Amino acid sequence: MRRLFPDMSSEETAEIRQRGGEMIDQIEQKVLEDRRAEVEEKRKRSEEAQQQSKPAQADDGDPMDLSENERKLGVQIGRVEIRVAGDLRKIPRKIMPDPDDPKKSVIAVRDPETGETIPEERRGGKRYVERRDGVWRVV
Repeated sequence: MRRLFPDMSSEETAEIRQRGGEMIDQIEQKVLEDRRAEVEEKRKRSEEAQQQSKPAQADDGDPMDLSENERKLGVQIGRVEIRVAGDLRKIPRKIMPDPDDPKKSVIAVRDPETGETIPEERRGGKRYVERRDGVWRVV
């Protein structure tokens, strides 16, 4: 500053430094407020996303728990023998009566958009299962 204004008094220099310090403090305060607003908005977005995903899960969040609506539909949890990597494995799955033909059973899943229990589809068709020798098997 001395090079720009060689004839400036010490009082003027002190006042300019004080005003400069106040400006810097105001800018720092604005930056902090902006950061807090961004954090708050991110938290709100994550809470909204969690609330939107909640209907697709059971009350406590475990996808293998049955809701009251699923129990009314006759959904049950069973271990289904499914081929995985060339081997047959028994995997816990939801099984429900087919909505079109209640005599047949299908593997059930929750629709991620509506949260309703619907038959699982593979290659465009329902995955029918039947119980043979005490084990559920894909037909």
